[in-house]
Order: sequence, then structure tokens, then C-alpha cells
Amino acid sequence: ALKLDGSRKARPVMSRPGSDRAERRRRFAILGLFVVSGFTGLVYEVLWLKELGLLFGNTSHAAATTLAVFFLGLAAGGYFWGLRAPRLTNSLVAYGVLEIAVGVTGLLYFWLLDLYRWIYVPLYAWLGESLSLLAAAKFLLALGILFPAAFAMGGTLPVVGHHLVRHANGLGRTGALLYALNTLGAAIGAFVAGFYLPLTLGFRNAYLLAIGLSVAIGLAACALGRNAREAAPAIRPALPVSAIVPGGRAGMTGPTPVWVVAFGSGFLALGLEVAWTRMFAQVLQNSVYTFAIILVVFLVAIGAGSLLATWLCRVPARPRTVLAVLLTL
Repeated sequence: ALKLDGSRKARPVMSRPGSDRAERRRRFAILGLFVVSGFTGLVYEVLWLKELGLLFGNTSHAAATTLAVFFLGLAAGGYFWGLRAPRLTNSLVAYGVLEIAVGVTGLLYFWLLDLYRWIYVPLYAWLGESLSLLAAAKFLLALGILFPAAFAMGGTLPVVGHHLVRHANGLGRTGALLYALNTLGAAIGAFVAGFYLPLTLGFRNAYLLAIGLSVAIGLAACALGRNAREAAPAIRPALPVSAIVPGGRAGMTGPTPVWVVAFGSGFLALGLEVAWTRMFAQVLQNSVYTFAIILVVFLVAIGAGSLLATWLCRVPARPRTVLAVLLTL
């Protein structure tokens, strides 16, 4: 850092090694919390599938509903909190509050089947002649109960990213690293929740473990955020926005807006995941295990791809070209 003294000469001010070490430790702690956050998120998702399987009585419908509710909540939460992240006075404390909210709203899960049993008779009398309307009613019931926890999960990435990304050009590398670590933690969570936790602890205790972890992550993040300083926003990005995000102003203009590509890529990827689940269910003949296997493979691949993206951000190539190659592959 350069500091001007009275003689208007630039005098270097050395940063304290202790403060740098403390900041690095805080950064590693945040990354570690985000790995555990991904773990708990997929424990929730796999156990939701079990509950929705009882609700729908059809594994493919349960898998599709689980993924739809989960990703709809992530998308809505990411959009909502992404817009508000720059105005937060302490992003780490906000992240901690969101994690605690995940645990608290996750308790609604225990009311799902009880509520359905209570409304089943009038619901069937009203919609029983139309299986599609009955399935839609079940979907809305699952959405209303499971959406709040997924919404809070969706806000964690933009809020943590706002704290850790120090410069506009670091968005690709730091954002990809965060996403990779969270996704790899999620893969471990899907594997453990699919094959070990329910058998060892039972579904109820496994779910309570996930809630306890969410609250613990939140409290740890709040503790880390008490003395943390927010990074001062850059006066201007080192590169124009059109260079960082292809497609013109924030990627929203141009011949192929980046949000169209992102939407289409997500649509096809999750459609493929559901199709894989249905196909492998004919071979493995166990829906929860099939869902967990496909989910683990899917998440490991996405996490590995995100780690690859941290290197691709350094490659001197046009982002459009790199994106086109990845989508083609």
C-alpha cells in the first residue's frame, strides 16, 4: 500500500504479517464451512426424496419434484440475495444467518406427511378423478414446505462470494472455486445420505444431524464475521463488463445473451439427470439408491468441471470460444 505523507512523497506501508495470516486462516475457514454447507444441502435433498417417494408413490415423480423444488429455491434465493449482497454491511454474518435459516426452515420437513394425511381425504374427493391435478396438488404441497430451506441455501453462494471476491477479475476464479468446493462437499453428502446415514442413524436422526450442522455452520460464520472487514468495492473493474461476461452489457444483449445459454444448459443438464435416474432405475431397481448414485456422479463431475474452470479463467482465449467448446463436449 502507498501512503502520502506531508512532503507528498509516496511512502510504502508494510502490512502486518500477523494480520495477513489471520486473514488467510479466516479465508480457509470460510471455504471449509462452505464445503460442509454443500454436504448438508445434499443430505437434505436425498432425505427429501425419501419423504416425497412416500407422498407420490412414484419414484420418477418424486425425483423430478425433489430436483424442481431444490433448484427453484436455489435459483430464487441466488437471485434475491445476489441483488442485495452489495448492500450488506457484513456478508459473513449474513451468510451465518442464512445457514441458520436453512436449519430452522428445514424443520418444516417433519410436517409434510402429517399435513398430507390431514388433507388427503378432501383433496382426493376433489381431484381424485384427475391424476395430473392430484400430482400438481402434491407438487405444490411439497413446494410450499421445502422451498423456504432451498431459498435460504440459494443465498449462501452470492453472499459468501461478495465477501471473498476482492476484484472484478477474480470473479471467475474465486466463484468457480467456491462452487467447486461446495459441489464436491455436496457429492460427499449425497453419497453418505444415500447409503450410510439412514441405515446408521435412521431418517429422522439423519435429518436432525443436517439441521444441527446448518445451525453450527451459521454460528461459526457469525463468529468469524464479528471482526471481519468487508472488502472495499473496486472503483472500476480492470476489464469492461463485456469482456468479463460475453454478450454486451452484463451479458444481456448481443446475438446470444449469456442468460439464454445458462438457462438452456441448466434445463438440459437437469433433464438429463432425471432421464438417467429413470433409466438406471430399471437396472438397479431401487429408487433412493439409484437417485443417490446418479446424483453423486453428477455432482463429482460438476465439481471437477468447476475446478477446471479456475484454470480456464487464466487461459488467453475468448470466453465465448471456451464456452462453445465446453457445451459441445
